[in-house]
Amino acid sequence: MANLRSDRQAGAECASRAGIRSEGCPPAPFTARADLARCFARFAKAEVALASTLGLAGSLHATPVVTDETFNELGSAYQQGVNNSALQGLPAGISADFTWNVELMWSPGVNPPGSTATNNIEVGWTPAAPTVTFSKPVVLWSVQAFKKWTNTLTLVAKKSGVEVWSYTNSDPPNNAWFAVNRGAGKVIDELDVNCDSWGVKFTDFLLSDATGFSHFTNASPYYVDGANAEASDYNAGTEAQPWKTLQWAANYLQAGETVYVKAATYTGDVYPANSGSASGRITYSAYPGQEQQAVINYAGFYIQQKSYITVSGLKVQHSSGWGIGVQGPGADNIIISGNYVYDIANSGIAAWGVPYGQDPGQYHFQAITNLLVTNNTVEQCCNGGYDEQISIANGVYGFEVCANVVKNGINNYNGGEGIDAKEADGNGKIWGNRLFNLQRNAIYLDAGRGYNFAAVGTESNIQIYANLVYSNAAHGICVTSEGDGNLNNIKIYNNICYSNGCDGILLYDYGANSTVNYASNISIINNTTYNNNTSTTTPYYGGIATDHSYVVNAVVRNNIAYETLQYAFGIKTPFNPATVMDHNISTASNPGFVNAARTNFHLEAYSPAVDAGSPIGAPLFDFDGSARPYGRGFDIGAFEYIPASPFSLKLQCQPGQPNPTITLLGGPQSHYQVQWKPVLTNGTWTLLQDIPSLPFAPYTLSDTNLISAAAQRFYRAVLLTP
Repeated sequence: MANLRSDRQAGAECASRAGIRSEGCPPAPFTARADLARCFARFAKAEVALASTLGLAGSLHATPVVTDETFNELGSAYQQGVNNSALQGLPAGISADFTWNVELMWSPGVNPPGSTATNNIEVGWTPAAPTVTFSKPVVLWSVQAFKKWTNTLTLVAKKSGVEVWSYTNSDPPNNAWFAVNRGAGKVIDELDVNCDSWGVKFTDFLLSDATGFSHFTNASPYYVDGANAEASDYNAGTEAQPWKTLQWAANYLQAGETVYVKAATYTGDVYPANSGSASGRITYSAYPGQEQQAVINYAGFYIQQKSYITVSGLKVQHSSGWGIGVQGPGADNIIISGNYVYDIANSGIAAWGVPYGQDPGQYHFQAITNLLVTNNTVEQCCNGGYDEQISIANGVYGFEVCANVVKNGINNYNGGEGIDAKEADGNGKIWGNRLFNLQRNAIYLDAGRGYNFAAVGTESNIQIYANLVYSNAAHGICVTSEGDGNLNNIKIYNNICYSNGCDGILLYDYGANSTVNYASNISIINNTTYNNNTSTTTPYYGGIATDHSYVVNAVVRNNIAYETLQYAFGIKTPFNPATVMDHNISTASNPGFVNAARTNFHLEAYSPAVDAGSPIGAPLFDFDGSARPYGRGFDIGAFEYIPASPFSLKLQCQPGQPNPTITLLGGPQSHYQVQWKPVLTNGTWTLLQDIPSLPFAPYTLSDTNLISAAAQRFYRAVLLTP
C-alpha cells in the first residue's frame, strides 16, 4: 500500500481511459461503465468525476481518509443494472435510476481475511465508523447487506443532519445476507454505518433521483386513493394529490404520521417500514366514513418487529397467509381496531411474540408487549390453514382482545378456534367479545409450550370476562394445556355461554402431570350457561366442568348452569374433589331468567339468584357493566338484578310529524308499559302500549293517536312489578 500513486495521478489516468476531460470540461458520453468502475475501485478522490460521468443524482464521499502507510479507506462508485431480486420496494410509476454498492470494513491497519474491493466502494475505518454523503438529495428505497465477522450492523439515514430512517440487524448468524426489501422511501443526503466488531459489510442501496420529489416536506395526514385515476406515488400524498398504493405509504410514514386510505381494492402484502414512538404513533386508517371499504385483496397486512402502529377500519380478505399479523420480538404497543377480516387461509388476526418454533423465553416471555385487538369482525378464517381466528402466541405480554365479533368458521381442519391465547402469554384480558357458529372451541387458553422452548412456559394472569359465546360446535370457553405448560391465576367471570356443542366452560388437561401441567389459582365465578352439550357425536358434561388432575386452589362460585338437554350436567367436577364449589345454581328448570328461550338471561325480581351470591372473589360489575352488588348482596350469574325506575329507560321519538315512533333502548328486560300525557295541559298518564316481555333488541312502536303534527306529548316507560 506504500507505493500507491497520488489520487490526482490515478484519477487522471482513469479519466483518460474513460474518455473524461479531467480539467473541468464537460464529460463525454460514457459507454464502458464496468471498466470505469474497476479503474476507480481503489481511489477515493476520483468519485466526483465518476458520478458526473454517470449522471448520478449525487456523488459519494466517505470520512476519515488516509493515514500514512496504512491505507484504511478507499472509495469509488459505480452504476450497476437493477437486477438483484433482493432490492425491491419501488412503487408503481417510479423506475430505479441506479444503485450504490458499498463495501465497508474495519481494519487495524490490514484488510480482514478474504476481503475484496472489486466493483465496490470500499471503506475501512480505524476506529471511527464511516459517513456516506451525497452532494444532492436522493431517495432511499431498499437496502441489503452481508454481515461478516460482526454481530450488529446499524444504518442511519439523515436529511440535513436529522435522522429520518434507521435499521439495525442483530440477528444471527453473523455471516449472512439480510435485506430490508420495504425500503424507507425517504429523501436523504447522508448515511451513517456502524457495527460492533471488525469485519466486512457489503451494503447495497437502491436509490433514485430526488429532484422534484416533494414528499419529504409534506405534513401528515397523507392520503391513499387507489380508485383515483390521478393518484400516483409520485404525488405529494395530499387529499388533492393522493398516493396510489398502500405499500408506498407503509414505506414512507414516520412517527406521529397518519395515512387515510380511501375506498378501493388494493393488492400486494403491506409491510410498514418504520415504527412510531411513544409520543407519536403511526396510523393506517380508513378514510372517515369509508370504514371497511378500503380492501386489501388476496394479501395481508404484516407488522414485523415494528412498534407504536395502529391499523384501523380496513378490510382484509382472501389472504393465503394471515389477514393482519404482528410478529415480534419488539413489535410493541400495536393497536388493531375496527377492521373486517374475511376468508383468510390461516389466522384472521395473529400476534406472535417470536415466530413459530422459536423460544420466547429468551425475551422473558415478553417478546411483544401492550397489544390491543378491538372492535374487529373476523369471519371464515383458518379456511383450510392453521392456527385460530384470532391468535395470541409465543410470549405476548400485556394484551387485550375485546369487543370483537368472531363468527362462521369454515374448513377448520387444522385449527379454527375463535380466540386463542397459547404458548406462554401473560397479563392479558379477553373480554366483551361475541363468538358464534365456529367449528372449534370459541375461546381457548392453551398453556402447552411450543417447540424448542428451553423451559416450561406458563399462561398466567389472564382474565376472560363478559363474552357472549353461543352456537359453536365445541366448547364455549376451554382452558387447558396441550403439552407441557402451566396455568396460573386465570379468572373466568361474567360470561354467557349457551347452545354450544360441548361444555359451556371447561377446565381440562391432556394427560397432565404434577410438574409440567399444573393449574393453580383458577376461578370460575358469576357466569351463566344454558343448554350446552348439544352435540350428539362428541358430548361432554354440559354447563361448567373442571376435569384437570393437578389443580391447586380452584374455585367455582356464583354461577348459573341452566341445562335442560339430555346427558347435560349443570356443574361437574369429576376429578377435582378439592375444588371449592359454592353458591352455584345448577338446574334443569328456569332459575328466574326473563326469557331464556329468547336468550334474555337477565334476572327477574323473584329469581332465587338475586342477593344469593357470595362476595368472596365476586366481580364488582356484571355483564352489562352495572355495579355489583345491588340491594342486599351479590347476585348469582352474569347479570345483577337492577329494577328500573319509570324514567330509567331511554326513549327516542321523531317529533313534529303525525304518528311519531318511539324506540326503547337498553335497560333490564321485563314487563313494561309505554305511557303518554299531553304537554300543554300536563294531564294524566295514559297507556300507549303494554309490552309483557321486552325483547333483547331495541323495540319500536308508533303513537297512532297523535293526529296533529302540532300536538305534543310526554312519553315514559314503566317497569311493572312482578
